[in-house]
Amino acid sequence: MIPLKDNQDVASFLVTKHSWKGKYKRVFSIGTHGITTYNPDRLEVTNKWLYSDVITVASAKHSNSAANHDFTLVMKKDKKVDTMKFSSEHKCLILTEAFRYRHLFAEKPKEIFRYQAYKHHWSGTRLPIVLEVGPCSLEQLDPSTHTLLASYPYCDLQGILPVKDVPGGFVLALGGYSRLHLFSNAMDHQIIINKMLEMASLTLSVSIKVLSATFTLDDCHNQRFGKYSGDQHQTSLSEFIVHKVNPARHMEPMRRTLCLSDTCILERDPQTYSVVCLRPLSDVFALIRDPDHPQKFCIEYLNGQTRTYLAGERDALLASLLDGVRSAGQRDVHVRSYPTPRAFRLGPLHREVDEETESNHLRLFQNPVGMNPKTNRKITIP
Repeated sequence: MIPLKDNQDVASFLVTKHSWKGKYKRVFSIGTHGITTYNPDRLEVTNKWLYSDVITVASAKHSNSAANHDFTLVMKKDKKVDTMKFSSEHKCLILTEAFRYRHLFAEKPKEIFRYQAYKHHWSGTRLPIVLEVGPCSLEQLDPSTHTLLASYPYCDLQGILPVKDVPGGFVLALGGYSRLHLFSNAMDHQIIINKMLEMASLTLSVSIKVLSATFTLDDCHNQRFGKYSGDQHQTSLSEFIVHKVNPARHMEPMRRTLCLSDTCILERDPQTYSVVCLRPLSDVFALIRDPDHPQKFCIEYLNGQTRTYLAGERDALLASLLDGVRSAGQRDVHVRSYPTPRAFRLGPLHREVDEETESNHLRLFQNPVGMNPKTNRKITIP
């Protein structure tokens, strides 16, 4: 079967397909123009759907949500509606990736839930934003252009906390270390929270905790970085002057001080020395040393996000960062010349590839004739 024209796969997962033939493995790939499934043994295309034919991707409804790995792809076929059932332990990630392209689906959402709000900035100011409650994530948009600035997936959400001394204030606790993000909307904050709970249950079959403990604005400031809020995690061992590249937020690269502590990477504002951003060293997946630009490098994280910088002392910085990440316990970190091809890795970066995938990878190295010359797909295990 010929692949979708001009389509580039962006995320792939090993799933189980359920059909009248029985249950068998497939590679489920989400691309720029559609969804494709591949035979994991030979990597030929077994099915493909343009997003214009996809109606939705729906989580199965089970009483035991903890064991709910099933999801259904609903598509148009020969002027009828057809379905295919799959299952994967990474169901929530698959649906979250697929719904990034929901604006291309055959059926557009009947309502778009957008609300004017404020994001409380690290500098202490309030920034006007637009919050869109999507099927799989809360999305922060630029109020003028509606450009996506940040996404907060429901599957990463540890809980929602009210802030008692901020009118309409609520905090999202995200990630494995409870990174806090403070928003406020005096009129619609409860509507936003309720809609998030509804969407998470409807789309992903997951429950978001609304915690009864109330925070104050000072609590949010003091505990902004969760378990890494203490001085022992923020005291620098080495510092480098960099420029952060983020066109969605800043037209020009922003000057930052990149600091390495025993446990974390910190970005500080050079003028105030305030912490702008913090991430655990153990969350680094790979370092990208740009082969064409002498100052450019990227940091790839286990959650799939990438941050890009320019530095005059790039190689010294990368050497220090590599040592720090390995000392923090992430022994598999490595330096690459190009970004990790996410579509060629079967599953998220934070999980090791299973033995079956590794065996197929080695077998295809030995016997590449089994590969489809039209797709030239290869599974790489970085």
